[in-house]
Amino acid sequence: MGVVAKEAGRSSVALALGLVAGTVNTVLVLPRAFDGAEEYWGLIRVLTAWSGIIAPLLTLGGNGIIMRRSRLVAPDLRGALHGSTWLIAGIMLAVWASILWWNGDAVLGRLDAEEGGLLVGHLGLFLLMNALTLVVNLSNSHLVIELKGSWTKWVTEVWLKMSYLVLACALLFGHITVDHMVPAYVLTWVVGTALLVVFMWRSGAPVHFRRLRELDWRENLQYGGYASLTAGAAVIATNLDFVMVGSLLGLSVVPVYTMGFFIGSVVLMPQRALASIFSGLLAAQIAENKPEVVQPFIQQHARVTLLLGTTVFAGVLSGLTPLIGALPIAYAGITGIAIAIGFQRIILGSTSATNIVLGHTPHYRLNLPINLGLLVTTVFTNWLFMSVFDWGVTGAALATLFTAVWNASWRLSIVYKKVGIHPFTWSWVAIFAIGGVVGTAGLLTPILWDGHGYLEAIVRGGLASTAVLGTAYFAGLFPELKTAVQQRWGGRFN
Repeated sequence: MGVVAKEAGRSSVALALGLVAGTVNTVLVLPRAFDGAEEYWGLIRVLTAWSGIIAPLLTLGGNGIIMRRSRLVAPDLRGALHGSTWLIAGIMLAVWASILWWNGDAVLGRLDAEEGGLLVGHLGLFLLMNALTLVVNLSNSHLVIELKGSWTKWVTEVWLKMSYLVLACALLFGHITVDHMVPAYVLTWVVGTALLVVFMWRSGAPVHFRRLRELDWRENLQYGGYASLTAGAAVIATNLDFVMVGSLLGLSVVPVYTMGFFIGSVVLMPQRALASIFSGLLAAQIAENKPEVVQPFIQQHARVTLLLGTTVFAGVLSGLTPLIGALPIAYAGITGIAIAIGFQRIILGSTSATNIVLGHTPHYRLNLPINLGLLVTTVFTNWLFMSVFDWGVTGAALATLFTAVWNASWRLSIVYKKVGIHPFTWSWVAIFAIGGVVGTAGLLTPILWDGHGYLEAIVRGGLASTAVLGTAYFAGLFPELKTAVQQRWGGRFN
């Protein structure tokens, strides 16, 4: 088995374990553990989201420099190149710490519409989470270029999520208090970050501060600035919803959005599992052919991703009513959030291959204005829908959906104009029709088993997903599965 296959297998196992731990924690444990103290769950989520925003800004594109420039410099300068990214990040972190030291109360006091004092009271943990996330990001880049990226998945997906689950259970059963929960959560990040640093050292990635003057600082910083604006803008936009919900509506509302966001994001689970496989195949296709020649492959990727996403979405819709009935009353209004995020995830998954194509063409720099537009639109629509239209937490989800539609339309039109390819086929209409009918029927069906909300949600979701996938299979919309079935069972299910 090759290195890539081993890494993919290890990453898949870690993702699966993390998904189970995250699902159990978010749906079963956290809502009850923080019942009556939702602002502390919101605090944890906002700490993580803000760190996800600030860390890539502080590195000034260091992750991109490591990923792209590491193989381009002379081998004896790789350690200095890597060291330069850590040096820049350390200087920027010191500047940021100085800002928080002198004006932290005013900065953090504006990030929570209800309990500004809660964030201000955890100023030290806020800065520590920023620093830990920064180290995690840079360490991950080193591990990826050394073909050890699965180690990051085992830390972020397994250790962080399972330790969070253990802490939530301890809170639920009264072994710790909410005041102890937040620092304990940050402590799990300290342990996880230390593990990644050790893994990075064991991987053999060279990092030192010798011969820094021999680097092409201008070239590195130019590309770092580009990478910071492009990749950083996408990361920031992903986390902005949570921090804007906290700053405009309050920390106690963030868990409601988190719950709806998590349920809707389950739709993207198949795409996450297939992403590494399709990305590798797509890169090989583009390397061997001109970009415009790969349209059939792009359309196949889009159709399969759309079908699998729609299948899961129909199951989510069908199980939503009994699931909400089993949750604490504070989460009764998550239906609109889950639906909007589910649609947004389907859009992201179905257009992801086309997005990759643009990065492999001479027009790759167009990703910069596209991603900056994504960032600006995310900020504006969240403010408009939550503050001006007063749509509350559902407005944040609708803003995310609107931004996805707008951004995907812009990107697809550019790819079609510049390269001449698109992901659309007539099968999309049939897939949407099947998924829409099954999902809507499941959503409108009333609760059948009182007191068995979780079980009913699983059963209804499974039946709905099976109905969509089965109908698509017999309608010829999933020939890949049909071919596999024929090879395995001799066409018995034609």
